[in-house]
Amino acid sequence: MNRINQLIIITGIISSLALSAEKLKSFVDKEKSNITWIATKVTGEHNGEITMNKSYVELENNKVTGGMFVIDMNSITNSDVESAEWNGKLVGHLKSNDFFDVENFPIAIFTITKAEAKKPSDEDKSNYKLYGDLMIKGISHPIEFLAKVHFHNNAAHATGNITLDRTLWDIQYRSGKFFESLGDKLIYDNFDIKFDITSTITK
Repeated sequence: MNRINQLIIITGIISSLALSAEKLKSFVDKEKSNITWIATKVTGEHNGEITMNKSYVELENNKVTGGMFVIDMNSITNSDVESAEWNGKLVGHLKSNDFFDVENFPIAIFTITKAEAKKPSDEDKSNYKLYGDLMIKGISHPIEFLAKVHFHNNAAHATGNITLDRTLWDIQYRSGKFFESLGDKLIYDNFDIKFDITSTITK
């Protein structure tokens, strides 16, 4: 094998290794993604949806290494109240300073700080534990949750559930931690975020 051919092969190997180690950004496809919220109270529950602005996952060698998700708080909707009037009142209340104060804090941001691959089990199909900082109303707190992440062709797909304590972000309205004798007016502190996110992988 002559020197030129050797250089070509070595160059090819180096280029291949560099490409495999290159960090990629997988940008969220809003049309193929869905985020729902579920909040409960003594007398029942409410649920709805919310959307993201430009968001992405960082990947390296087909593994999650980071990412940032920008939530558009103005996009919050309700799905269970049929009356247009009462639906509007509920959504307006969620946007008020009793809850998310959307006028002053129009976005929430989740930043992945650590991603641990894990082995799925019969009981739990998730293959990642994600850690990060969630900022709501300008207040940042660390959170962690499990997710199921898969890669197919030029896309990444992630599903999971996050349980949050709203009082950590100064959302105290009708919380039993701060108000007594609420009776059936009590709203539970924990609420759930379910996500089903598809993103496109680009260099």
